[in-house]
Amino acid sequence: MTDLRHELIEKCRRYVRINKDNHPWADMDDLQLLKSVQLYQEDPETKQSEVTLAGDMLFAPDLLLLKVCPAHRTDLILRKVNVDRYDDRDLVRTNLIESYDHILAFVQKHLPDQNPNWLLRLATGRYREN
Repeated sequence: MTDLRHELIEKCRRYVRINKDNHPWADMDDLQLLKSVQLYQEDPETKQSEVTLAGDMLFAPDLLLLKVCPAHRTDLILRKVNVDRYDDRDLVRTNLIESYDHILAFVQKHLPDQNPNWLLRLATGRYREN
């Protein structure tokens, strides 16, 4: 639990408050929040409570993530001119919360900006027009 990046847990808390002011996560401490979404559970073999692999994938620092899941990476490739070679590439090797931000930035950089609000709606999860 102490190995996790608590600022990322707080970031998730802020995101859910955007969509719902009275969300239950707002009043929970970090451990209660992780337990409520089953990211902190008892290991059936050792009978010790610990963060699950999913919790590590979401909130672990890069070095811990490399230890628990060394193959984790997202390879972002853009091929426009020649499909045998890539025009731009980004290799993202971080937790899933920060990976999301890297992927959105890569997409924003390369997609035409026909509707400036589409990326904001994608980032906040608000797809309905108000």
